[in-house]
Amino acid sequence: MSESISTFTELEAFVARCVGLLCAHKDRATVVVLNGDLGAGKTTFVQTLGNQLGSTQTITSPTYTIIQTYDVIDDRFHTLIHMDAYRLDSVTELAPLRFSEVLARSETLVCIEWGAKILEALPKVDFTISLTVDAEGVRTGTILAA
Repeated sequence: MSESISTFTELEAFVARCVGLLCAHKDRATVVVLNGDLGAGKTTFVQTLGNQLGSTQTITSPTYTIIQTYDVIDDRFHTLIHMDAYRLDSVTELAPLRFSEVLARSETLVCIEWGAKILEALPKVDFTISLTVDAEGVRTGTILAA
């Protein structure tokens, strides 16, 4: 599914469709990989997602912290993990972050910006969200099921 996102209302509707496709797993986290160039809207997508899942916390870019955790109020998920793999050079850098423990938690939704860099460390990606922005500033979001 691909659609243009040129306003905040359209982004909210796009994220709502994504939320409707998500399901929690009993034995592991639900994993969403976010692809897109710098400024494409990956963090804005996660902020909107967190709001729709009932988070009252301010969701910020994890570029320098690598990983951030937020509480959400949702029937399927209790925790939203927002990760940015942009600065990682190797999957070995995930060990100090206890990333395998994060992935083992059910009722956890993990959104990974630049997730293609660490695909080999992921048990399964449930969805990939690709965000692009053209020269006129029109953003396009695409949902790819695993």
